[in-house]
Amino acid sequence: MPSMIKWLLPWFFVAQLHASEFPVAIGNTAYSNMPGVAEKIVKALKAQGLDARLQVVPGNRALQLLQHGGVAIDIIRHADIVEHYSQLRQINPPVINLNWSRLTSSAAIENCTRSGEGLTVVGIKGIPAFEGVIVPKFKSITWAPTEFSALRMISAGRRDITYWMKNRLGSVREDYAETLTVCEENEINIPLHSYLHRDYEWALPKVEAAYASLFGKN
Repeated sequence: MPSMIKWLLPWFFVAQLHASEFPVAIGNTAYSNMPGVAEKIVKALKAQGLDARLQVVPGNRALQLLQHGGVAIDIIRHADIVEHYSQLRQINPPVINLNWSRLTSSAAIENCTRSGEGLTVVGIKGIPAFEGVIVPKFKSITWAPTEFSALRMISAGRRDITYWMKNRLGSVREDYAETLTVCEENEINIPLHSYLHRDYEWALPKVEAAYASLFGKN
């Protein structure tokens, strides 16, 4: 019996080490568009004693990892995207509330006030908010690989409208001053939360404390 215990001890310690790991994921598009947010969250989690390690991966891959417990947390998700995943717990408060502005060609500013049922929207691949939140409001969708190609498509009048983050419109106003109009109407507010897999609920009190310290005034 003592020899068996001696043989099992290394495996016990390996299992304990694995159990204490706390992998954190964020989609690469969200990572690029919200610089510094992921690092702040990882730092706050570490301050609570969690072994937080950041993985920056494609957005769909981040969600797949989270679904199966391959990571503890996916930092940026909209509730509509994960509403059917009972194994996930929403962390409050939200990481950010994003206001999205409608953009249309300056030659068709009537699109600012038209309802979505009559408009074709340009969605941007890799940004789940378009598929899960924005797109269902419209008649049809055309996908663009980047925000720049979406803006060019709208400014040329090839589609009706697109949306972009209000806090990132500076370059749009500058580069497309004559061809694009930023609509004052029909903004969309999208709160984005982090989600925790149930396999890591043992860490929930520490996660909530970390998020309260960072986002408690959101």
